[in-house]
Amino acid sequence: DWVCFGSGVGEWLSNDCQQRGEFRVYVDLDWATLYVYNGPEHLDEENPSPLQSYSFSLEDGGRLLRIVFAFEHLNCQGEVFMDDRGGMEGFYKASDGDGRYTGTSTVELRSYITRPPWPKEKLPREPRVIS
Repeated sequence: DWVCFGSGVGEWLSNDCQQRGEFRVYVDLDWATLYVYNGPEHLDEENPSPLQSYSFSLEDGGRLLRIVFAFEHLNCQGEVFMDDRGGMEGFYKASDGDGRYTGTSTVELRSYITRPPWPKEKLPREPRVIS
């Protein structure tokens, strides 16, 4: 089995324990989408944190989801791990200090016999001849 969807709820905490906030993440590997809610500014369901980039990878035989992302308007990069046992943990590196993410997760597993995820839209074939 492999993780095909996941959600996590928890908090972020600076390494000096002076700053903390709410943190949520939703990931769908079928559609290659990621939504990060990083408090206090971006906690509303319709207002996720803008991301500059993100990537996913499956580890531990597909039962551990590794998510790497960078925020668009902050000098901050993060990495979060979500597993099939309900754990979520990670870390972030920011210009004003580093910290960690902790929380719980819920993931949906799929059997290996299903097809792997495909992009949302298939790209049209390139023309062979230019007229």
